[in-house]
Amino acid sequence: MTGTYSTTTGTRVSSKTSSCGKWTLVDVAPLPPAPPGGYAPPPPLPSPPPPLPPALYDWQTPDAKLTPGDTNPDVNETWASMNVTICCNYRGRPDCQWSTSQYRPPASYTTNLKIEQLAGDYADFVKIWGGSTTAYEEDHLIPLELGGDGRSRLNLWPQPHASAAQGEHQSELKDRLEGEITRRVCAGEVGLRAAQQEIATHWPAAYAKYVQDEDIGR
Repeated sequence: MTGTYSTTTGTRVSSKTSSCGKWTLVDVAPLPPAPPGGYAPPPPLPSPPPPLPPALYDWQTPDAKLTPGDTNPDVNETWASMNVTICCNYRGRPDCQWSTSQYRPPASYTTNLKIEQLAGDYADFVKIWGGSTTAYEEDHLIPLELGGDGRSRLNLWPQPHASAAQGEHQSELKDRLEGEITRRVCAGEVGLRAAQQEIATHWPAAYAKYVQDEDIGR
């Protein structure tokens, strides 16, 4: 075996020839001693990001064939109509005579309809959210404050209270959407028919569009 010492790397390089050919051994210089007090610990791993709200498809929507939404014939998309109906309270009119209570059906009507729907057309909801009627709110898909019909079966469905983003119920999140989208209609930012269509077609998507950014930043 022959050997040389490298002054550049501080290692001893040895060579030896065997029946299989020539191979080289490299003796690496030892590591320097640890500094007084030892080595500093590695930096901590970054905290995981906060959880995002559930995906929109996890939020329950009504059956579009059973509950496509229905509108109040007393409200139309003209300022002459909206100023004396859905927008008169938003605009602070002291002479406002319009109220959703004029169109809201009695609790006996919505409760009986909810029981009927959960036992019939919306029986699949029971498999997911349970059979207690208190787990649902008989919801106006197009809300009364946005010109939705109060008694039409096409506009009423058993909405689950199930928890969603920020620990709130899905029904509470839809209530927030209803207030925000009506405010925007009365501010002239969104057309009435467009708002009704968005909330009837897929209310979680409307929530994401008009409210979700605010929720995530809370």
